[in-house]
Amino acid sequence: MKYIPVLFLLIVSCSVKPKYSEQKLHQILMESVIKYDTSKNVQYFQDAYDSIKKYNYLKRDNLSESHAQHIVGLLFILKKYNEAEKFIERNDNLKEFDKSQLLNIIKYQHYKSREPEKAKKYLLDNLKMIESAITRSPKDSLLLFYYYNTKTFLLGKRNALQEIDSLKRYDRKYSKYLYKELYEYIEKFPDDYFE
Repeated sequence: MKYIPVLFLLIVSCSVKPKYSEQKLHQILMESVIKYDTSKNVQYFQDAYDSIKKYNYLKRDNLSESHAQHIVGLLFILKKYNEAEKFIERNDNLKEFDKSQLLNIIKYQHYKSREPEKAKKYLLDNLKMIESAITRSPKDSLLLFYYYNTKTFLLGKRNALQEIDSLKRYDRKYSKYLYKELYEYIEKFPDDYFE
């Protein structure tokens, strides 16, 4: 979404078989993730953004949920929050939970330098929503990714990775493998993403 764990959504949404009308979009997004993953060069996301704009995908409001999430993730990584906000509000295929999470992260980004306490409130609201969802669905491990995607904005990448590493050793709620995946997921983000 995300909000959605953004890089995770970028990767997961590429594994979904696209509708015929979205095959070009799927190809653009998939190539950007693969190239970024092997090089860590954010320029591949910029190139994907340029292509998505060229083909007017940003103006569509009926994209599949997975591709809409992927576009939002791309816009977040490129820090194009105003475009992401318009896209999120216009897209009916995003779930309400995801929309709320993503819009709160955008509000956080808008206020973090001017009014840090107000910005922090939006992240705390997200954490409360996620905690509530975890209470309702404790076995939904994807919610852990949502949780740490948001919490990393509060803690910073290094501190979040340390906390996840500690959980991997001492917390048995989820498997060590899941914590390892979560660690690698947060680690893959560009260093300045959570700033």
